Amino acid sequence: THSAIDSLSAAFEDSAPQLADVVDAPEVPPPTPPALLEWVLDQMSMEPTLHRAYVRRRANSRLETVSDVGRPRGACEAGARWTRVAIRGDDKPKNITFSNVSTAGGQSVSAVYIGGVLRTEVDLAQLRPYGMDHACDWCQKGSLELDKTYVVCLVEEHENGLVRIGSRCNGHLGSDADDLVEVYNPMIRLSLLDYPTTDEYGLPIEALTVRGDNEATLLPLIPRTIWNTGVVLLAELKIPCPLTLGGQTRLSTTLRYDGLLYRFDPRIVLHENTMAAPLNSSSLPSSARGQPPAMRCPSPEKNIFNQHSCIVSHGCRPDKAIPKKDLSASFQLNISTIRAMYVEGDVYVYAIDGLPLAGNEDPCTKEVRWRSLPDSCIESALDDTTRQVLVEAINGSKDTNAIVRDVTLSRDQRQRCSDAKIEGGAIIEVLGECWQVTHADQLNVYDFTLWAMGRGGHPGNFEGTGYYPIKSFAHRGSSILRFPSHHNVLQWRLAHEVKPFLLGRLGDSILFETLPLTVRSAGFAEAVGITLVLDESVPLVEVCGSDGEAANDPTLDSRFWFAAQRQGLVSPYWEYENLQNYRSTSICGEQVGYMIMMHAPDQLRQRVSWALANLWVVGYEGTGSVELSDHIEAWSSFYDIYVRHAFGSYLDIMREVSYADIMVVYLTYRNSKSYAASHTHPDENYARELLQLFSVGLFMLNEDGTEVVDGDEAPIPTYQNEDVVTHAKAWTGFVPRAFRGNQEVRHGIPHNVSTIFSSRLHGAMSRLKWTFSRVTSVMASLCAQICPTGFSCEPVHSTATSSGNKMGPG
Repeated sequence: THSAIDSLSAAFEDSAPQLADVVDAPEVPPPTPPALLEWVLDQMSMEPTLHRAYVRRRANSRLETVSDVGRPRGACEAGARWTRVAIRGDDKPKNITFSNVSTAGGQSVSAVYIGGVLRTEVDLAQLRPYGMDHACDWCQKGSLELDKTYVVCLVEEHENGLVRIGSRCNGHLGSDADDLVEVYNPMIRLSLLDYPTTDEYGLPIEALTVRGDNEATLLPLIPRTIWNTGVVLLAELKIPCPLTLGGQTRLSTTLRYDGLLYRFDPRIVLHENTMAAPLNSSSLPSSARGQPPAMRCPSPEKNIFNQHSCIVSHGCRPDKAIPKKDLSASFQLNISTIRAMYVEGDVYVYAIDGLPLAGNEDPCTKEVRWRSLPDSCIESALDDTTRQVLVEAINGSKDTNAIVRDVTLSRDQRQRCSDAKIEGGAIIEVLGECWQVTHADQLNVYDFTLWAMGRGGHPGNFEGTGYYPIKSFAHRGSSILRFPSHHNVLQWRLAHEVKPFLLGRLGDSILFETLPLTVRSAGFAEAVGITLVLDESVPLVEVCGSDGEAANDPTLDSRFWFAAQRQGLVSPYWEYENLQNYRSTSICGEQVGYMIMMHAPDQLRQRVSWALANLWVVGYEGTGSVELSDHIEAWSSFYDIYVRHAFGSYLDIMREVSYADIMVVYLTYRNSKSYAASHTHPDENYARELLQLFSVGLFMLNEDGTEVVDGDEAPIPTYQNEDVVTHAKAWTGFVPRAFRGNQEVRHGIPHNVSTIFSSRLHGAMSRLKWTFSRVTSVMASLCAQICPTGFSCEPVHSTATSSGNKMGPG
């Protein structure tokens, strides 16, 4: 300060003594200007701008089928997205061909075919090699050959965006594809050719035709950018929806509006589930119940943070199935009903076939599966007694399935039955029918949707090109998933790590209510003659909200890398969609913070929360490369703890941060157990950091901040190592909360806002209360010493809600 005065003296010699006097004068706090005080009070009364809500409103990722997190928005629903760009990310890695064709009138026109189906007419001169109209060293122009079959390797989803094609996709984003060609992405235009009536899978291409504003209101995305040119949102459909339920989520569905042709672009639906408005799934409109809100119930469990928000409702119970013709709401699992599950609900359900026997299974064991053989019967060579026992067991079985039969032998039968191990499985004839021993899972019917989506579902999935072999069976019209003959049967057993949901066996009659939510769509119910109604007989339950769990807003576009599949990303085509090229979670988080800090009205709260976040520090590096480090919603939710409690109690911050999954993982006390339970000492990481970094610090301090010393001039510690050891016992029993829907999930690990505690943690609550009260009392003493003149240092009683902390007495 004095050096600054010396610098000023040269220019203001007469003022220098007065400046020195001011600097050396005793510090007297100036009175707070009324306008400033009013501004502070106004800032403190504002609703908090939550980072999690900001992210969720802008999370509109592409989603083709119901996932763990949500469902696709239907083509006739408000907010449905339609686009005119001809080549999209969901076309990877389909075949693409450029051809010259003749119209019925003899005219020649160039056209683009994707998956063998016409997509658009095109002027080949406008598809000149990408970059031809501007100089650049990196442009790889290539040479486009007509009628040659290429593969789509990379797509920028906007007019004149980069499209990389090649005979085979290689390298990062297809940069090293064989026979690489880079072209511009055209828009869909058809004037001379008729649009096809079926897609590449043989399914009908349905169309929604809007003839004017009296039939529908369609709006462009605002602000207009190159990324959303040719994109419209359906604000309101004023006529009955002409599409089937299957067509309402199918990628091939088209919109004809104002002389232009659009393709449907299904995006995820995220529901509002805040503290002020907990999601009541049973109150969703019937149009939204055509598919369930998510594979998993979206309602969070009741806990100490949301218990004040809970309401009573029917919760996530299924609709009641009412048969239209028969007395029972059941149907048979056969080829046609399995196919209907895919056509009407876009779920990948198959009967597994071709599973080889693990060995020469002995039909004389207690439980054996037999399958019916339609061909003429060539029986295995068995002794008469063994054959009689097996015929007796099959014929007397209570299992009446005509395709596969699970047979249980009694002890007496097993004693009379000799070794009947036959390579490939023993074959016998029973009452004119031929039966053969088969694999215990043969012709089981599973929902393989998880296997068909994203990383980790099936080892053959290749997210880089969008190749998913499990999908191909349904795309070819098959209801049977045939186990490859070159696979070892052990691969089937190991594949159950991501377990498909068992529906039953081919030929079984099952109740509609036993189906998983993903399969229980209104469209499939209609196909099997069942009507869904609200089941009022189901007991009411408590459903609770979660801070910042806002609904997404289709008008805000898709701004963040938001994962909606438990086995990976929402889709493999996120590279260049809008701002999703900011795909690092850390970059996304910074972007959210910067936007809110620049534009949110509650500026004071945001600055206080930033300061708190720099005290209660966590890092991406410590939360695992395949776990929480990738969760933009989890990090935003964690930061919101500081936002919501910016003007509240430090104890509330301490309590909520301690339960947050980010902190639990970062400071390694997830699954920490007592010595009695694990024969190892509890994790001491958080116990030590809570004392050292987040509260009382290493040494006791004087009023001026200097260390308190003993008679030997050594600083006096605030705690001993024995305190850490004892303290660590309180931080045991923290386990991940059960997964639920309506929140981001990636790599099989959901984020947990306010991590649940196991039953063991209830036993530790007294120790936790002691910990919080002890640390709080020490801090209260310190606060009393440094309280500024004119301010009250009485405790502030926080009543944290979704609308922020309200100031209590004092």
